[in-house]
Amino acid sequence: MWLAPKPLSDPTGRRGFTIVELLIVIVVIGILATIVIVAYGGIQQRAHLATLQSDLSGAAEQLGVDNVTTGSYPATAAASNNGLGLKASPGTTWQYTYTSSSGSYCLTGTNNGVSYFVSSANNVPQAGACPGDVNGGGGGGGNTFTTLTWTQQTAAGSRNWFGVASSADGSKLVAGDYRGYLYTGVYQ
Repeated sequence: MWLAPKPLSDPTGRRGFTIVELLIVIVVIGILATIVIVAYGGIQQRAHLATLQSDLSGAAEQLGVDNVTTGSYPATAAASNNGLGLKASPGTTWQYTYTSSSGSYCLTGTNNGVSYFVSSANNVPQAGACPGDVNGGGGGGGNTFTTLTWTQQTAAGSRNWFGVASSADGSKLVAGDYRGYLYTGVYQ
């Protein structure tokens, strides 16, 4: 007996998915994957930020201990902690500035392109870099700045500048005062 082939669609019910249904499933999976990737990136960024703030708080505590035990802050970050240096998590870089005339320090930490700083005036991590540190604590990128030789004004109303630097091409200038304000200028 000869049997006829079965038709592609079964009159009693559907046997497969249509192209439209498959496309809808693919779009939904794509949207969910995008949400997961964006959420993961935000979690990573918050983790880097928490690590950086924790490192800075620990470093500020160590610098405070150094100040109490030796009578002054260390001249370099490497001299801190009896010569063991400031501890940092992987990926965190330091830029430390000590001013002997005022006995103050400023420490910028950079992790994953984000910079925060602490100073002898304020041990609470703050967003940004130390005044005069326009490179963000050695995190790379931006202009290369070199320190200028300058003479402080002594007339009434003069400002106590913490640091002054200019870009290598001389077109940009940055100066910071003792309160942590940063002033920038561009030569045109």
